[in-house]
Amino acid sequence: MFKVLRPVCKNINAYNLRETKRFAGHSKWANIKHTKAEKDGEKSTMIDKHIRQMRAAVAEGGTANPDMNMKLAYLLDQAKKKNIPNGTIKAFLERMQSTKINCHNVWINVQGPCGCLLVFHLVTDNVSQTKHNINTMLRKNMCKLADGSVKSAFNIEGVITTPNFCDIDAATDIGIEIGAEEVSEFQQDGKTFLRFTCDPGHLMVVKRNLEKLGHPIISADDQYTPLSLVEVTDEGLEYISKLLDRIKATGELVKFFDNVA
Repeated sequence: MFKVLRPVCKNINAYNLRETKRFAGHSKWANIKHTKAEKDGEKSTMIDKHIRQMRAAVAEGGTANPDMNMKLAYLLDQAKKKNIPNGTIKAFLERMQSTKINCHNVWINVQGPCGCLLVFHLVTDNVSQTKHNINTMLRKNMCKLADGSVKSAFNIEGVITTPNFCDIDAATDIGIEIGAEEVSEFQQDGKTFLRFTCDPGHLMVVKRNLEKLGHPIISADDQYTPLSLVEVTDEGLEYISKLLDRIKATGELVKFFDNVA
């Protein structure tokens, strides 16, 4: 069923859709994540982050040829828009195309302090070694592996954000045409944006359909929105923060989601 959502979500950061709606507030965990996000915005860290995302796209699509891998093509375009050096992009593509693809996407589901749930998406050349390393980090930070049912605690959607190029009624017609499931508009820093929501498995197809109509895209990615939030003690937040830092330090982290209040 197609849905139209009128102006909502005024505090969502349109340029970082991996931060879900609840982080617009001022909880202690929101502040911790905001500080980490600022550090991630540093030039060298941003480049590393884009390289990991592109590696994940290659692992998912099975090819480093952007003509045959829509997700990789999109990420390459985004990297250029963020002024990542052409030499870095070229070197990445040459390395991935000249050798046998040996990178894998790994999802680690974790039960954290106070029963909160954490989901880590990593890309690695050695799955068994990565899992061993993560298990060691979990034990040292009051966490443990959880089963696959963790994802059922989140509403998982493909989300495409664009500038507000038309009114909501016209956007609704476009949404139906391109295969989106929902269309909404929201405000950020006094500007209005459109959000097209779809099944995560159809994200790149819906994005491509929108591009064919000539509309600019700010971001396109999966979004995990927790169905409920869990209050975590200050000690627990410290453990989660340390765990996140250590997993980031491996250079394998692509995405991270949680249901911490």
